[in-house]
Amino acid sequence: MALRYLYRKIPTEKRICKGCGNPILRNIALLEGEMFHYGCLMKGEAEHYECLDCYSRIAGADVVKTAFEPGLPPIRCCPSCGSTNLKPIRR
Repeated sequence: MALRYLYRKIPTEKRICKGCGNPILRNIALLEGEMFHYGCLMKGEAEHYECLDCYSRIAGADVVKTAFEPGLPPIRCCPSCGSTNLKPIRR
């Protein structure tokens, strides 16, 4: 299904990618009501992490990103326990 209607319906400043945090100008994708760049969604689905505190395995799109100070890159956190001790799973 084409999602072109979202470009007219939602202004650019509100079309923010959940994966990278940048405005979506093209290649929009929806997953469970959340907007992503199509590439960020595919990359997030390919990435997986393991929490070293609660031992849960997390898909990249489900990892919570928090920024403690403006200008610093966001930190990845476990959605289950809130730990920042995540290890990427290499295949």
